[in-house]
Parts: sequence; structure tokens; C-alpha cells
Amino acid sequence: MPVNVSAVLPGAITFKCHLSEAHRITIYRVPQFFQPAVEDFSSVILEVDNFRAGVTTSPEDYFEQNDLSGQFAVDPEYRTWVRENCSREDGTSGRNLHVVLQARQDLNEWPATDGQCWKADLGRGEHLIFADGGVHPVPQFDSKPHWRNAALAAVRIGFDVPGSFEEVADQTSFRAPDDRWLDLLRLSVSIAEGSTSTPITADALREKVQVVESLAYSLKGQSEPRGVNSAPLRTLLEALQLDPLTDDAYRRLWFLRLHDRCRRFLHSRGRKIEQETAFKDVNNHRHAIAHEGIERINLGLMKQLQIRAYEVIRQHVTGQGQ
Repeated sequence: MPVNVSAVLPGAITFKCHLSEAHRITIYRVPQFFQPAVEDFSSVILEVDNFRAGVTTSPEDYFEQNDLSGQFAVDPEYRTWVRENCSREDGTSGRNLHVVLQARQDLNEWPATDGQCWKADLGRGEHLIFADGGVHPVPQFDSKPHWRNAALAAVRIGFDVPGSFEEVADQTSFRAPDDRWLDLLRLSVSIAEGSTSTPITADALREKVQVVESLAYSLKGQSEPRGVNSAPLRTLLEALQLDPLTDDAYRRLWFLRLHDRCRRFLHSRGRKIEQETAFKDVNNHRHAIAHEGIERINLGLMKQLQIRAYEVIRQHVTGQGQ
């Protein structure tokens, strides 16, 4: 359904412009770990072409050094949002670990002249918005999904956190030639799974991040779309992505898809999922979902399948389980 911008943002006015660049940023909080020390930690774990992934205990400090687009330096509202929502201390008197994914793409003066661009006062002065209402064209943007999946998998394996992270932000912005920024999506906070937060020292964090960086580059190289025999790993990494705000029907379909991608990946390694002792319980649950019509997924077995999937990926990239 088309979006009536004037109804959503009273007083907004449309204008025409051309877009020189697209940028997507996603920030995840890893609530399972926090750093109690005063000193913050930031590190880039994967950088290739127009994509960058990093981990940090302070997104605000991270963007001062590692902002791929330059928006943090020129957009005061963006800086304020990061400061207020990402760099807060948690209840443990420390700061949680965050994963930051950034992708950019040149748009070559893409004409946004059909009513997509709007100016509105959101309480902090004029704000520029690109409205995707399903009627007018939107620039095609490759946000590098295979590299995103590789980086997230590396963090989950390296820190042994197979479950969902808390998505703090997922925003796409467009740069105009005069360095003004138009936001396609407004930053928003989502709900995280319940979890126990564990303190981690600076030295232990650096050690884990070195492992994560090695994993990220290895997974990136082995899951490239043009790579030889890369499809089994790439599709397994894709299948692991799960929207936590879903109903049970979606979870059952997700379980079946992930199980199938595990089966295909193991087959490409000369292994059969039916003969894997570690998959026995999830194999039985997969059969119950597919053939017995159960209406509620077993959340414990759903998490177990995630753990098994990340374990076979870890074995693969470290040369085990051949």
C-alpha cells in the first residue's frame, strides 16, 4: 500500500534531488558479553571492497574511526542517536559487545525526482527522508548479504553464541551530492532474547576477536558467490539467519530449511546427516514437523539445530571433521 507521507509527517514537503551513494548500517548488541573495564574496545574483523564489519564495546567511538560512509561526522542527529541508544551502559556497570556491519554503493547521481524525497521537522530541525511507498522507484542496492552472513557467523562461532543477537539498528541512507543524507529507514530498537551476560576482560576480548577475524575472512573466501563449490556453505549461512519476531509457523519452516541446508552441506563433505549422532534429536524433530503435522516447534531443539549448524561450520573452517 502506498505511504501517505503528508499524513504520517504533517508539514512535510517534497523536493527533487539526485543520489550519489547508498549506505546500509546494521548494529547488533551481543547481550551475552560485557566488558567491565573503563577502557573501550573496537576492532574491524572483515573489510573488503565497500563492506566493513567490526566489533566494539562503544559504537560511538567505533564510528569516529571506522565510519565507512562519513555520515557520523556530518550528521548531528545520527551522532546523537548512536550516543543515546548504542553507547549506553547496561545494568552490569559495563558495556555490551556490539557487532557493526556497514555496506556502501555508488549510485552515479540516481534521479530521485518522482516524489521520493521529503523534508520534515522531527523535533530537532529539518530532516531529510527518502520515502519508499511502493509506487516510485528505489535504487538497487547490494548490501553484501554473503559477507554479512560470514561476519555474523564468525562472531557467533568465535564467541560461542549461536542464538539471536539484539538488533539495535538497521538503517539505509542515501547521500546527495551536497553531502546531505536522506534516511530510508528510521533507526529503531528491537527486543532481544533473554540471556545471561558474562563479563570478559580486555585481554580475553582481544584474543577472541583475533579468532573471529580469522574465521570471518575464511568464511568470506569460502562462501563467495563465484567460488568453486561455495553454494553449500553460502546457503547454510543464509539459512541460519532468523527473524526473532516471528510466529510458530515461520519457525517450523525455518527449521526445515536450516535442516535441509545442513544436510546438503554435510553431503558436500562426504557425510550423511542421518548418520550424525549429534543430529539424532533434530532429525527426529524434523520428521515430526514434516510428516506428523505438529503445531508447535520445540524451542530447545530449534536452538540445538543452530548449535549443530555452527559446529559443522566451525569444523569445516578449522579443518576438523573431514
